[in-house]
Amino acid sequence: MIESTTVIITKKTFNDDTDFVFEHFLIACPYTIEQLREKSRLQDIMQWRQIGMAWYAMEHDKITEAGSVFNKDHSTVWHSLNCVAERKFNPKLSEKVDKVLDVMRSDVVVMNDFSNKEVSSLVYMEQLIRNRYPSI
Repeated sequence: MIESTTVIITKKTFNDDTDFVFEHFLIACPYTIEQLREKSRLQDIMQWRQIGMAWYAMEHDKITEAGSVFNKDHSTVWHSLNCVAERKFNPKLSEKVDKVLDVMRSDVVVMNDFSNKEVSSLVYMEQLIRNRYPSI
C-alpha cells in the first residue's frame, strides 16, 4: 500500500494530463541506462537516475520493479519519488524534469530504425547545438 501511496503523491505534483512514459525519460536523458545503473555519485548522474526511477515507478506503479531496472532497492526509489515530488526546492533537478516534460510535449516518436540510445544521443546533440548557437 505504501508503494502506491508514494507514487500517487508524486504524480499529483504534475499536471493531471501528464503521461509518464519511460521512453520520454530515456530520450531526454543524456546518459544511457547502463551509465545510470553504475555506482556513480556524480550529482548530474544521480539526479538523472532519480528522475528515471521515479518516472518508471509512476508509469508502472511499481517501486520495487523500478529499483530492479536501476540496480537499486525500493528505498532508493522511494527517496527518488520524494525528491521529484519536492523538485521545487532543487532547481537543477527541476530543470531536468522539465526536459523530460518537454520531450513528452514535443510528441517525439521513436522510429523503428533507431534505438532509444541513438535517439537520446541525437536529442542531446541537438540540445548542445542549441545551447552553443542559440540563434539557430
